[in-house]
Amino acid sequence: MPEDEAAPTASLTQALDGGTTFKPLNDDVKFSTLERKRIVDLGNLVFDEKPLSPKFCWMPAPITVADVNVDRSLFVHDRATLDAADFSLNRTLTKIAADAVAAGATGTTANSLFRDFWDTQNTAAGAATPGGAQCDDNGGTLNGFQNPCRPTEGAQAFNPATEIGKYTPIALVNRLDLASEGGKNCGEHRIIYGRNDGSRNFIIFEAVLPNPRPGCADACRPVAKRWFDLSATASAATRAAMLEELFYTGLPGFRPVVHVEHYAVGGTSSTYGGSGSGQIRTNMFMSGPWTLKEFKLAIDCTTSPCVLDPVPVPVAVNPNGFLWSESTDPLATAFQSNAVTQVSALASTDLNTIGYGVAQQFNDSRADSQTGGPRDNYVTAYNSPPSGPFHTNLSSAASGVGLTDVQVVRRALTQSCAGCHQPSSFGLTGPNSLGLSMSWPNALSFVHINEFPSGGVHQLSPALTNVFLPARAQHLVDRMNDLVCPCVSKFVSATDLSVAVRPFNPPFRTIDEVVKTQASVESQMAQKGTPVIELSKTAKGQVFPSVRQAGQDVRKAGVLRQQDVWRAVEQEPLRKTVTGTFRTH
Repeated sequence: MPEDEAAPTASLTQALDGGTTFKPLNDDVKFSTLERKRIVDLGNLVFDEKPLSPKFCWMPAPITVADVNVDRSLFVHDRATLDAADFSLNRTLTKIAADAVAAGATGTTANSLFRDFWDTQNTAAGAATPGGAQCDDNGGTLNGFQNPCRPTEGAQAFNPATEIGKYTPIALVNRLDLASEGGKNCGEHRIIYGRNDGSRNFIIFEAVLPNPRPGCADACRPVAKRWFDLSATASAATRAAMLEELFYTGLPGFRPVVHVEHYAVGGTSSTYGGSGSGQIRTNMFMSGPWTLKEFKLAIDCTTSPCVLDPVPVPVAVNPNGFLWSESTDPLATAFQSNAVTQVSALASTDLNTIGYGVAQQFNDSRADSQTGGPRDNYVTAYNSPPSGPFHTNLSSAASGVGLTDVQVVRRALTQSCAGCHQPSSFGLTGPNSLGLSMSWPNALSFVHINEFPSGGVHQLSPALTNVFLPARAQHLVDRMNDLVCPCVSKFVSATDLSVAVRPFNPPFRTIDEVVKTQASVESQMAQKGTPVIELSKTAKGQVFPSVRQAGQDVRKAGVLRQQDVWRAVEQEPLRKTVTGTFRTH
């Protein structure tokens, strides 16, 4: 029997490689592997997605790292592209506001969203508008840690129409490498905005793009292809149009990257793409010290009309420094016990895969890489005092992987915001700081991209240029070279499909041919009355139970909403990425 021929099969269940309950086709039909693959495609109902077994897959045309232009396909930072379409902060805020209005948060606008976002840095008494999250809520703490107010940045809330125009898009960033393992989502896709008037301030919108067929990583291939195709596209205007579709319109079958739920707490459920949504981060320089904070959006429909509220949340993978000390506080001892078990992950010999998971209960309210105190400098905290049970346990675990305990602590520090953004201040760039012949690459004076262009581009840090972008290029190549394995569903039930079995050639096809075939398949499915379930583009609000206790007190409602958001964030599973790490930066 030829290699591509299968033994006679009695039912479509057998052809689907197990797990499917489906009415049998004619018992005497012989299916070739490729013919069976066609039948599976036609039965794709998008319930519980999984890739087909390798015998149903085919190889795409191979590419190499030489085919990837990192400045087009990974980190778009040239003014020609960024100016050729509207990637403005106003457009991004307007899109998010429109999504919120569609979910029931009537009255939300770009101006109100910007106002409420920066109002989080004001006290309740000094707020531009009542009812939102304020920095002195909960006794001036967030997650049990001090949450300093930032009134200079908070002043932007009083004149949003003018202040929005002071931000310029300086980069569009491909972070497919941050996709959750198991195909739950298609990674992060970011827009970085820098203030353009000399008062240094950054806002980074870090959307997690849901996989429309959760569990099947190959469903994200069109997103990878869109980024890859930018490399060979010479026209900046064409590249801008391709990115504009990805970010604001949405590729076929996908929501646009910019969508309110892609930054919202609980916005990416297990049925939608899984393992948490994205976030919005700020790098604040308008007054000292340099501070980074993290936010989630909350669409609160506990009362009518709904409310869109930006809520500060703990900064991911950024534990407070006291947890690295010999403190006997229960929170510290719990963190230390967990950290010791993750030494092997921190001991990676590849700078790109050093990492460890940090539960939300340990994460600080903000990060500060300027002062270098024990709150942010884990080595300082660890050595105060310089001995104790934690030192003994960590030293033992470190020696087992050929490191010292301090080198392990430094490696953990590289994953924090402070260590990543100012590694030289924390002893991370010196010879052997992370192990034999290993040190961390440098940033660009607190940041990894300059907000002011030079020669038509925004300068990138040595860390990005020499270490991180080459690794991300290889990840994109590996993703594009993966077997093409169409997604199938494990049906609960399905309509009988009287599908004519026809020859299906060739097995080696380009991605464009794959896309055309999938469109044809979905058209035939629609004719049979079983169309592919499209991902809803309308956001849905949430009910936050504690907010009901506030009644008509908007101030109390804002405080209770924060607490519910924090609880929801704490319940989100840590996002282990396709690269095997828990990295977020």
